[in-house]
Amino acid sequence: MFASCGVEAVGPAEAKSQAELLAERFVETTQKAPSTAPVAEKTDPVAKVNIDAQQIAAKKKAEERARKAAAAANAAKSAEQLKADEAEMLAAARVEAEARRVEIETARATQEAADRVAETDAKLRADEQKVTELAAIAAQAKAVEAVKKAEELRVAEAKRLAEEKVIIEAKATHAARIKNAEEAAAKSAEQAHQMEQARLAEVKALEGKREIESKMLAESLRRAEAIREAKAVPKIEIPTPMAVGPSSVAERVVQGPMLAPQTAAQQTINAQNDQKIDLARAGDAARPIKLSPRVTILVIMEPGKKGIRRFDKAADPVLCVKEGCYVSAGTASAAELRPVVKVLGFSNTFGARAGACQHALGCTFRNVDLGSSAGFIQPVDMKVMVHDRREPQIITEDSDCRLEAQRLLCRRPVLAGSYRLWIIPEATAERAGSAALEAAVRDGLPTSQQAVLSK
Repeated sequence: MFASCGVEAVGPAEAKSQAELLAERFVETTQKAPSTAPVAEKTDPVAKVNIDAQQIAAKKKAEERARKAAAAANAAKSAEQLKADEAEMLAAARVEAEARRVEIETARATQEAADRVAETDAKLRADEQKVTELAAIAAQAKAVEAVKKAEELRVAEAKRLAEEKVIIEAKATHAARIKNAEEAAAKSAEQAHQMEQARLAEVKALEGKREIESKMLAESLRRAEAIREAKAVPKIEIPTPMAVGPSSVAERVVQGPMLAPQTAAQQTINAQNDQKIDLARAGDAARPIKLSPRVTILVIMEPGKKGIRRFDKAADPVLCVKEGCYVSAGTASAAELRPVVKVLGFSNTFGARAGACQHALGCTFRNVDLGSSAGFIQPVDMKVMVHDRREPQIITEDSDCRLEAQRLLCRRPVLAGSYRLWIIPEATAERAGSAALEAAVRDGLPTSQQAVLSK
């Protein structure tokens, strides 16, 4: 058993323990006992045999005890050796187990490190593959973008060329239209100039004839008056200037020289001039005009219904009086009075036209002198061929305009069939300012108009 446990057998010399020594002493003591036995042998052989037997038994017992003691000693020693061997084995097992654990842990750490390295390599390979794929995708996208950009450039270039072609064609068409329009305008202007010259010649001839007729009429009236006074007959009342016209009683009594037949345009011009003269005479014979020497006139015209005005709802207003026509210079400057021929003639019709009121239905005429015109005014919408002369008016009083709470209020506007007027004393217009005048025109000059004054 000891051999199987790795414990070597102990030799005879080494096996003597305390128990063996006691056994040996017991044997020696027995051998040294008093020599009574010979006496007994001599006397009794049976006793000698018993004594020998006792000695042998005692010796056996002693040997047994020694053997047992030696066995016990050997067992104790073996137990101690076994304990020592077990302890040594446990220590070796612990060392081996620790070494195994260290080896296992080292192997595990090595495996984990290898796994991590493999995982890192796999991840790097995946990342490299992903980078490669992304690079391929980017290259493909770049190629697609380059193709797209090239296509866009091609389309843009084609579009630019097409636009340039359209622009060139449009310029050519526009130039041709401008040339045609200029030729037509030049032709129309020439025709208008010729018509204007003819009209001026007719007006001049008509004025000369009217002057001759007036002189003849005055002479006839003077002769008739002299004849009546000489004959002392009752005086025949002659109609007032309000009723005097181109076909009055006195004119029918004494006719001037016979005139050539008139065209429709001449008859229209004559009718307009006759209307102006009649209104001027009526204004002279009416009650005294109660106006400031200088006034500001605000005009709102209704758009015309003939020619281009059917489509272009605007106007180019000027204001004509006896001495000529006023052209507006805006709400802050005095209107300019120029001769009728220059304002309504060919050069101004195709030039500056209505000044500050060009292409507008509303207009402001500052610093207008109605005193020298006996209150006669006539708004005119300038057109190209035939100007639109609106209904004349004889103004005898202003529009009763005043300032209230920084507002301009006019209670008596002049209402005509195709326009409206505010007649404002120039001093009142000066206090009101440009902003209020512009607001009044912009709001349309209603009866209860109030225009905010500029602060």
